[in-house]
Amino acid sequence: MDEVFISREYAAPTAAAPEYIIDAGANIGLTAIFYAITFPEATIIAIEPADENWDLLQRNASAYPKIKPALAALWPTKTRVNIANPSDASVSFFCSETTGAGTVQTVTVPELMEQHEMPHIDILKVDVEGAEKAIFSAAAPWIRKVRQFAIEFHDRKVPGCRASFEAVVSAAESECFRKGQTDHIKMKIEATRLNSDN
Repeated sequence: MDEVFISREYAAPTAAAPEYIIDAGANIGLTAIFYAITFPEATIIAIEPADENWDLLQRNASAYPKIKPALAALWPTKTRVNIANPSDASVSFFCSETTGAGTVQTVTVPELMEQHEMPHIDILKVDVEGAEKAIFSAAAPWIRKVRQFAIEFHDRKVPGCRASFEAVVSAAESECFRKGQTDHIKMKIEATRLNSDN
């Protein structure tokens, strides 16, 4: 609550009013609600893998019809994963692949874009406790359809998270500023035009 509404960690300037926002690691929905209040015309896909968070996410988002909750984990491939640390605090849950049948269905960025008919993503918020390393390691096919990112990198948990993003988005084509624990990374004009053309 403090991070989202008091410190306003996700209050980043945008070039235009966003139409499409993906909130990966939505927890109980506070960031999605912040986006819904700030950008009332935007469609917001709020993704959360943990059942106990999901119940509150659905309840909290019910007053905001533009928020579309999804019980899933954002992942580079279509598979099933498990919550690796179910005994930890719910804000720290992270997912891991398993050789057996995982309990959580995954969803990919291209799949979300197809399901919700999104030609691009205005804001991709990612707070997934280290899974960003895997997500961005396979992001080359879709990364330039995103105009702005809000990412909390978790290199302290999973080394290489930031490097996986920087391997597909160079400093030359983006500009970044940090607010609290979140890196706000905006694609430059040339990249935005490329997004629109694709």
